Amino acid sequence: MKKKKVLVALSGGADSAVVAGLLQRSGFQVEGAFMELADNPELEKGRLAAQAIARRLNFPLRVFDFRSVFLREVIKPALKDYRRGWTPNPCVLCNHHLKLGLFLEKAQAAGFSWVASGHYARKSRRIWRYRLWQAKDKRKDQSYFLWTLSQEHLAHLLFP
Repeated sequence: MKKKKVLVALSGGADSAVVAGLLQRSGFQVEGAFMELADNPELEKGRLAAQAIARRLNFPLRVFDFRSVFLREVIKPALKDYRRGWTPNPCVLCNHHLKLGLFLEKAQAAGFSWVASGHYARKSRRIWRYRLWQAKDKRKDQSYFLWTLSQEHLAHLLFP
């Protein structure tokens, strides 16, 4: 794998910060991006933490305003499912549509070859197809939340 530009989805938490640092140490040209999903004081804390991580690791931080898409693609469908008596999984929708969908589109438009997240999962490639696997640490595994990712998503995604 050539050392190329990677855009790290920074939540402000430890997992995405560690991924950014590991990728830098491996020689990748790293930048970060924080996704604004809603007007919420807790999310504001995440943005401030992401800014601090970017400063500490000395790379630029982009902020993507995904609030309207989050409402349309995640919140409204989840509420509709609740009204039907179903049990939705908003995290799956968010990862598919935003965190690794729209995020990847924005990254590619800005010239990034890769995107990375702090999700605990693994991927492999067999000839022409990527496969998503459970994380080595089964207690932290998040592959279930990523099951809807396409081959295009997986081709450009790096995990910790």
